Amino acid sequence: MAEAVFSYKAYPKDCELEKVACALVDKHPCLKAPGSNGGWEGWKLSLKFKMANYRQKLRYAGCPEITVNFRQGSSRPSLKRPQKSELNFLPDHPVGFSEEDLVKERALMEEEVKKKDMSLSVLNSKMEVTFSLRRKEIVADQPLVSTVKQRWPGLFIEEQDTEALEDHTKNMKMGILEVVKESADSSRSLTSVVSVAVVLEEEVVMDNLPDYTDAFILLFGLLYALNTEYPKDLKYTFDVVQKVFLHLGNECTARVQSLKNKLVHM
Repeated sequence: MAEAVFSYKAYPKDCELEKVACALVDKHPCLKAPGSNGGWEGWKLSLKFKMANYRQKLRYAGCPEITVNFRQGSSRPSLKRPQKSELNFLPDHPVGFSEEDLVKERALMEEEVKKKDMSLSVLNSKMEVTFSLRRKEIVADQPLVSTVKQRWPGLFIEEQDTEALEDHTKNMKMGILEVVKESADSSRSLTSVVSVAVVLEEEVVMDNLPDYTDAFILLFGLLYALNTEYPKDLKYTFDVVQKVFLHLGNECTARVQSLKNKLVHM
């Protein structure tokens, strides 16, 4: 049972374990505990302990997703707060691939990006098969965006020549940069957006995007892909986007929940 639950989520919440316990006694009524309201309460507690024991066995076996969430020198796991509805998701390497094989695949992917007639199907295939290696590097080593950009260029395949924008990205930890063209008519102050770029750690990681909306969604995806925390001054903005608009995760802060309730009753 613990193995089946783990295949869906490594760290299930109490409400999720409750659903599993309810489904168990509904399918097998003989398992209902006499003298209780639903008959599943004991199974929920049992599943909670079974999951803890199963995670401990996987940690001893070297499971990456469990190991990365364990604090050395303490008997209790140190879990990073899940802000993207995932908890340091670290899958095992694909069947039939060792870490050395994946390193070679990454090198082939890097060479493919440099080709003038780059094949997107080949690139996508290499990016998919090396996903576990990429997540291991990003979550465990926490490299700079410039390092990720160099080692995993497939994540930033939209990038173009960005040298002209470097003067505008100094001291910009995270942002969206719009390149505008002023009107030829000097009597009018209208401008038109020529291009939109995504900036992370003073690096233009994606350029020539069609509009601000696409740039924001790509920025949001990159924050997950690079395991980057939300900026403190925009934490609630990103929380609203994640929990209210994208429906990623159920638990909300009081501020976000208040806004969510107001939007529902509008």
